[in-house]
Amino acid sequence: MAKKKKQEIEIVLIGGNKEQFEYLKQLLADLDSHLYHVLWSASYKGGVAYARENQPDLFLVNYEADDPRGLEFISAIRRRDCIKPVILLVDKYDYYAEKKRKASALNSTWKKILTIR
Repeated sequence: MAKKKKQEIEIVLIGGNKEQFEYLKQLLADLDSHLYHVLWSASYKGGVAYARENQPDLFLVNYEADDPRGLEFISAIRRRDCIKPVILLVDKYDYYAEKKRKASALNSTWKKILTIR
C-alpha cells in the first residue's frame, strides 16, 4: 500500500470487493482528489496487519450479518490500542430479524440437547 502525503486523509476500506473500492475512490476523488488517500484490504487479517504498522485516519469496514469478521476486525485493532474511527458499512441488515434468528437457532439447539438426554 502506498504512503499518504501529509495533508491527505487516509481511509482504509476493509473487506468488500475491488468494485466497491474503485467506486469509493472515485467518489472521494470527485470531491477533492488531493485530500483523500484511499486504500483497500480485501482481507480482515490484512487490515489488522496494516493497522498495526500504520495509523490511518479512518477505517471503513464492510459488515455482513452472516460474516462476523467485521466486528472481529474492530476488536482486534482495539486490542492493539488502535483508537482510530471505524465506520461499519452495513447493507440491508435488520437487527431485530437477526436477533430473532439467533434466538430461534439457540432454541433449536436446546431442543436437540434435551431430546438427546
